[in-house]
Amino acid sequence: MYVFDCRNAEEQSVARPDVQSGGVGRPKYLVSRDQLETLLEMNFSNKDIASMIGISVSSVKRRLQ
Repeated sequence: MYVFDCRNAEEQSVARPDVQSGGVGRPKYLVSRDQLETLLEMNFSNKDIASMIGISVSSVKRRLQ
């Protein structure tokens, strides 16, 4: 699963989200609100973003609140 890292509008690269693990249950993907907002600005839908990152649409919406 990869996320676009667009810190510079002219330079687009692909970055893998960090994963926090070590506990019980599914690993937590560490995706910042800035990353999600950048993907929204690139006209990706919440559903597209969720699919790219490997999280639910509900998680995308919750992290954008």
